[in-house]
Amino acid sequence: MSHPTFTDDDRAFLRAILDVPEDRNTWLIYADWLDDRGDPRAEFLRLAVARSLMAADDPARLEAEARLTQLRAELDPQWVMMFDPAPVGNCARGSWVRARCAQRWDDMAATDVPDIRICYTCREAVIYCHTIEEARQYASCGQRVALSTRIPAEAIAGAPAFQEPAPPADHDSDEFELTSDEFLDAGPPAPTPRPSVPARPWWKFW
Repeated sequence: MSHPTFTDDDRAFLRAILDVPEDRNTWLIYADWLDDRGDPRAEFLRLAVARSLMAADDPARLEAEARLTQLRAELDPQWVMMFDPAPVGNCARGSWVRARCAQRWDDMAATDVPDIRICYTCREAVIYCHTIEEARQYASCGQRVALSTRIPAEAIAGAPAFQEPAPPADHDSDEFELTSDEFLDAGPPAPTPRPSVPARPWWKFW
């Protein structure tokens, strides 16, 4: 938020967006404001919202993704980071986890540090990484990371640690069934605590 290219108006819109990241209406209001000023970032926001509403088999989806890729390369990476639908990797397990985490970077809870967010699903801190090398550094500390969508697919393909894992082997469902006595002995589940904002990792460069 303190990036020098962000105006006070930019910061106000970004704060509103980060307060409720899943509300895409605010993205469109911001896009209207940018449009009034002839700012090319407006196209990025509108296209990002449109793509999020497209079905997986929509022919227009590939065209939208190609244009978004082009715009990401042209716009300020610090600004693009705020809206990036980057998937999350659990590098502590040495694998790239996409399906296991229901949320992406652009839907996660913001913190006071722009490149650190909280995943509602796993309740872990996630650091946004602009390069594979940066992600590897945090992986060595067991940190969960989000890989920027600006990173070319071929670069990710060349990094085995960040590949999506193979689906788990099927297991006999009886192995996971509880008897009625076991279910009663287990008692009610413990309440799930709300996620808290983590302290900035000590290995993060200031």
